[in-house]
Amino acid sequence: MVPATQASAAPATPTGPAGPYVVVPATASHAPLFPDELATLRKRVFELVAKQGVPLAKLEEVDALAAVSQSGRMRADGPVCAAPAAFEDLVLAKYGRVPQVKLRASCQDGPCHLTLDIARPPVGDGTWDYVDRFVAPVEKPATLDGWLAALDKLGPMPDETSAIMGTLNRADAHPVSIFAATPLGDWKDAPRVKDFEAAQAPLDKCFEDGWASSQQDAIRLAFGADGAVQRCEVEAAARHGAPARIACLCGAAQGVRVAPGSEGRRVELQVMNAPRSGMDARGTHYGARFESVASSDHTEVRPQLADGGTAIAACAAAMGLRTPVSLRVRLDVDPSGHVISANTSATSDALRMCLIGNLRSLALPCGLGGAAYAVEGVVTLSATPAGH
Repeated sequence: MVPATQASAAPATPTGPAGPYVVVPATASHAPLFPDELATLRKRVFELVAKQGVPLAKLEEVDALAAVSQSGRMRADGPVCAAPAAFEDLVLAKYGRVPQVKLRASCQDGPCHLTLDIARPPVGDGTWDYVDRFVAPVEKPATLDGWLAALDKLGPMPDETSAIMGTLNRADAHPVSIFAATPLGDWKDAPRVKDFEAAQAPLDKCFEDGWASSQQDAIRLAFGADGAVQRCEVEAAARHGAPARIACLCGAAQGVRVAPGSEGRRVELQVMNAPRSGMDARGTHYGARFESVASSDHTEVRPQLADGGTAIAACAAAMGLRTPVSLRVRLDVDPSGHVISANTSATSDALRMCLIGNLRSLALPCGLGGAAYAVEGVVTLSATPAGH
């Protein structure tokens, strides 16, 4: 399955040390598989790749990095990061640009299938460098055995096969929108999004303000014969997995009931927290957008800067800004992700001091090498009529 010679060589100056292939945690999209089942599929992939004679990082080592990312710690004996370190960044720092093995389960827009990608991570903001890609249909997706059986049928991905990205209706008026429902199992009438309207009001209470963008959250439900929820698991968007919010999402879904039927029926609900950044004041919406952002050690900071837009927009509101203005920004960040100094090109002393104060309040990830780093970029402040 894994080619004897890799399709592309590592760059002349790789990031981090050379190392073995890394089998990252398996993921699911529009496929209601629970974490323990995804872990079983990943373990089988590890065994399949190992049979090819390819050196592999130990699963427990990779899982330790995932735990570090989720807890917000750079390493077991290191500082607590101001913002959680991204799992991808930690893998890159530990193993370098070695091929990663990624298994993805999906039932979106057609029959269920497994996709297995072997690819090197990008350099900077570049694209992934694929070594090989495989795909397999899942004939019996209602059981874990059906997904495991599909792994034995992995074959080369056809050239015309491409990943299907879900489209989000951002015009939806709800703070938390249900935009897809994927059922598995023996349903007399497969449930659709409208069948979960009872969960809408509780879901809206899970809304979190201040996000400049939003990714999908997956709520995975298993139903008993009586139609009640027996099990709920949430795979939250990577940057917004606060325990309280995850508990809220499951709590909202627990009240859903479906018609009585067979045991083992499942549904995955795809939901999205409405992205609302900036602030309204005196009939005006003030916004802040970071552009051309780069960090000295390639730490990914753009998501945290984007979510800090509300605090920065408050300065535009305080100044009564009327026309857009773009300003150069520099941040000096300590190893734990705290901004220790900030500066901007603002010529107004009042605006500069407000921006510096609010920029210093931003929480960023730990530096990739466990050292301090710098961030430079441009922030554009805007003012538009509220509601437009």
